[in-house]
Amino acid sequence: MSTDTAASTRAPEPPRRQAERRRVLGRVGASLGRAWVALAVYATVRAAGIFCVALGSWRAGKHPRTQLGHYWDSLWYVAIAQHGYGTNRPSVSHPGLTFSDLAFFPLYPALIRAVTGVVP
Repeated sequence: MSTDTAASTRAPEPPRRQAERRRVLGRVGASLGRAWVALAVYATVRAAGIFCVALGSWRAGKHPRTQLGHYWDSLWYVAIAQHGYGTNRPSVSHPGLTFSDLAFFPLYPALIRAVTGVVP
């Protein structure tokens, strides 16, 4: 019983979690404040790349979505999203050489699977 009265007579401590949370959010905000230029440059370069692909495909008489959806790594990512990992494909240009899909990270195929589950 003496421990109950001793605990109740103490002054309440200031909430440490709120102060710690503010400190963490302050650090995150400061980091974003320093990184916004790099993020803006990255977004601009990505947008310029997409624009160049779109312009090149329009000049070739093709739709940009078709170009992006059937070339580069997109075929690998779609196959991983549909069938999972473990597919080997023979090289067209190098006989006897096979390529594996194990080099691709799983986040993008998982996003493809999630989005196609909502939007066919």
